[in-house]
Amino acid sequence: RPCQQSSRFEQLQEELVCIERSPEELRNSTDWSSWVDAIRAYGEATADFPLKSDAVKIADAMWDYGCGFQANLSAEGVFLGNCFGWNSSFEWEFKTVEAFCPTTCQCGAAVASSSCPLPFGIACDRLENRFCLTLNGRHHCPGFTPFRHVTLFSKMATHDANIVDPLLLQIQAAHEETVRLLTGA
Repeated sequence: RPCQQSSRFEQLQEELVCIERSPEELRNSTDWSSWVDAIRAYGEATADFPLKSDAVKIADAMWDYGCGFQANLSAEGVFLGNCFGWNSSFEWEFKTVEAFCPTTCQCGAAVASSSCPLPFGIACDRLENRFCLTLNGRHHCPGFTPFRHVTLFSKMATHDANIVDPLLLQIQAAHEETVRLLTGA
């Protein structure tokens, strides 16, 4: 799409986060509700557009189920395409869902040419490898955002190191989970 070639699109893509919002949060989003309203208006138009009734079902499902709307449409026999492209039977140029639904759409490096979020130019599935932390709906990545390094220590006393050594990965995971719980990440 031509809009994807603009510098504004690239800027917005880098501002998006790789976090999926709940249906309620999406309904409170001006961008989501405007998009759903546009699809609904297509379906309710007096003109003879192809698959008008499906457009209304899509809009209703998007409003009710948020990013889970595709699964609900399948049960109604509506095939809309996938996250990255609408069914070719629809003769519309509405945006696709991956920017809003990065988890459902499995956004990552394999689909980098899509409208998936690319915070700091990093694909969603690569954030962890770059030691990024997600906190309060924002990504924080070393080299891109102010970052504080913290070192956690564990002290264990044992008479048999063979018991502790196999547990080191679990201990590290417990530290990471503690940080997640404390930061709300």
